[in-house]
Amino acid sequence: MNLETESPSHISVVIPTKNAGPEFEHLLELLCHQEVKSNVEVLVVDSGSKDTTLEICRRYPVRVESIASDQFGHGRTRNLGISLTSGEIICLLTQDALPTDSRFLANLVQPFSNQDVAGVVGRQIAKPDASPLTVRDVGRWILGSLQSRVSRITSQNQFEELPPIEQYLLCAFDNVCSAIRRSVWERIPFPDVLFGEDIEWGYRVLRCGYAVAYQPDAAVYHSHDRPIRYQYQRMTVDHYRLCELFGLETVPSVWHIPGAVVRQTVGDLRDLLRMGGSVSARFRDALRVPVRSLAHVAGQYRGARAYRRGRVPEEREAV
Repeated sequence: MNLETESPSHISVVIPTKNAGPEFEHLLELLCHQEVKSNVEVLVVDSGSKDTTLEICRRYPVRVESIASDQFGHGRTRNLGISLTSGEIICLLTQDALPTDSRFLANLVQPFSNQDVAGVVGRQIAKPDASPLTVRDVGRWILGSLQSRVSRITSQNQFEELPPIEQYLLCAFDNVCSAIRRSVWERIPFPDVLFGEDIEWGYRVLRCGYAVAYQPDAAVYHSHDRPIRYQYQRMTVDHYRLCELFGLETVPSVWHIPGAVVRQTVGDLRDLLRMGGSVSARFRDALRVPVRSLAHVAGQYRGARAYRRGRVPEEREAV
C-alpha cells in the first residue's frame, strides 16, 4: 500500500473509557507506534474512572475529556468525542481492543480511497487466553472473517426483500474497531440509543446510498469470557435491537426453545471434541455448555419478544 497517496492527512482516534484497567496502557502504547503517514490525534472520553485510567493517559500524548458517568451513552459519547476532534477520518475503539500490529491504522483507513465508503470495520480476534468456545465464536462471526468486502444497497426494494438475517449481515458494523468519514458523520451522526448505535449507523448509511467496508487486515484482539448471566442479558438486548432494526427473530416462539437448545448444545460439544489445545479448558467449557445454550437461546427469544410487545428489556442497563 502506498501510504503517501492513500492515507488521509489527519486521523482522529476516539476511545470512550471507564475504569479501563492496566491493559489500557498497552493500547495507548500501540497507538503511539503506528506506521501511518498521517497526523494522528487520540482523544479519550472518560466517564468517571476511579482506577488508574487517567493516570495512564497522562503518560501519553492524548487528550482527555471527562464527563459524568450518568451522561454516558454509546452513541452520544462517541458523537461528543468526534465533535472535539478534527480528523477527516475518525477511528473508534473500545478501551479493551488491542491492535495486533503497527500497521493497524494504515490498514483501517485504506478502504476510504473509495469515495463511496462511509465507514470501515476491522477484524476481531479472540485474545490468546480466551476459552475454546469464545475463540470459535469470535472466529466464525462475520467480523472474524479473513475475507474483505464492501457492502452497499443497490436497490431499496431488493434490500427489503432480503431475509432479516441477510439484512443484518449486510449492515454489520461494530465500534469495537471501526473508522468513519467525518463528512458522512456530519450528515448521519450515531443515534442516541442505549445500545447498538453502531449497527444502526451502518443500517442508516447504507440506506442513504453509502458503502461500508470490512477490512480484515486491520485487526484487534478483543474477546470476553463472560458469566452465563451476562451472556443471557447481552443476547436479550442484542436481539431486541435486531428485531427492532431488521425484524430478525431467530427463536420465533417458546416452542422453538427446546429444539434450539438441543441443537446448540450438540453443536458446541461436537466442536469442543474436534478442537485442539488444552483438554482441561475444553472440559471446563463442556461443563457449561447446556446452561450456556439455554441462556443464549432464551435471550434471543426474550429480546425479540420484548420488542414485539413494546417493552424495552431491563437488561439494557447491565450491558
